[in-house]
Amino acid sequence: MTRTVYFGYGRNTDVDEMRVRCETAELLGPGRLDGWRFSITTRGYATVVAEPRAEVHGLVWALTDADLAELDRHEGVAVGSYRRIRATVSLDTSTVLAEVYLASDDTPGDPFPDYIELIARAARRHEFPAHYRAELAEWQRRARPQGT
Repeated sequence: MTRTVYFGYGRNTDVDEMRVRCETAELLGPGRLDGWRFSITTRGYATVVAEPRAEVHGLVWALTDADLAELDRHEGVAVGSYRRIRATVSLDTSTVLAEVYLASDDTPGDPFPDYIELIARAARRHEFPAHYRAELAEWQRRARPQGT
């Protein structure tokens, strides 16, 4: 069975959350997407935005066709919320070409508190670099009040 490589940087850095959506996804390990930066959109969810000197940390997964179809559904590809691109992602000692979701509207906004906390917790769990965890902590400080 062929598998598609996918780089998750938002909610899909939480292994338990990912398993809910994609039961057969295989975790390949932490990865880094160079030339992009993490951002939150006006909808309150994550995207990545091209920026030459930046980097985004996340998890690299191997997905079945069914897993990828489920992620497309979850990310709202059919309704235009997100689209997929292929980008080079660095693993420990190699690089892979991976699917990455980008928000269709990347206008900056503030995150939902529970959402950004889940991402920050996963970053600690997977020991993403301290400077990246600090960047996520800045987003946590910007979290929108509950109920908005």
